[in-house]
Amino acid sequence: MRTPGVVTRYYLYEATDTSGFVWPVFTLFLLSRGLSFTEIATLSAAMAVLVVVGEVPTGYVGDRIGRRNSLVVGRVAAVASLLGFLVVTTFPGFLALYALWALTFTFASGTEEAWLYETLDDRLDADEFTRVRGRGRAIGSWAMAATMVASGFLYVGNVEWPFLAAAAVGVLSVGVLLTMPEPGGDGERD
Repeated sequence: MRTPGVVTRYYLYEATDTSGFVWPVFTLFLLSRGLSFTEIATLSAAMAVLVVVGEVPTGYVGDRIGRRNSLVVGRVAAVASLLGFLVVTTFPGFLALYALWALTFTFASGTEEAWLYETLDDRLDADEFTRVRGRGRAIGSWAMAATMVASGFLYVGNVEWPFLAAAAVGVLSVGVLLTMPEPGGDGERD
């Protein structure tokens, strides 16, 4: 069987890089875990600050370990935080999970676009970046919409099921990322 081309794998990554299972039910879930609205707002504010503060250090680390590996680290952090939400019950515990979740965003910020552009430049044609990126974002948006709808049904079944589904998709995303090349690699053309 032929390995899917690099663009197809990028589209698979976009389809699996979604938090749609948890976004619609997240506040309800946190309330069910005993947090107050004030604590939930504090967690969101802390995460926003951590994302901004974490941009430079994670960008540096990403430059050192490679673009693909940076995306893998971000997705692993996402899976770990999603699974952590199933066991943590205290505000400090949730704060630690939000810090871990912030890594998801900082390791991916700018890295996805840089990986795609450099990979297209190495293997295909960098002039295709806008078309491929646009199609990838559309695939990601459709996947997000589908998982958001499914989230409500899962949540009604069990408040933890959306987090398990999101973690499973996150593991799939890591698997897809591990099949993707690192830009500047062997120069093989897909």
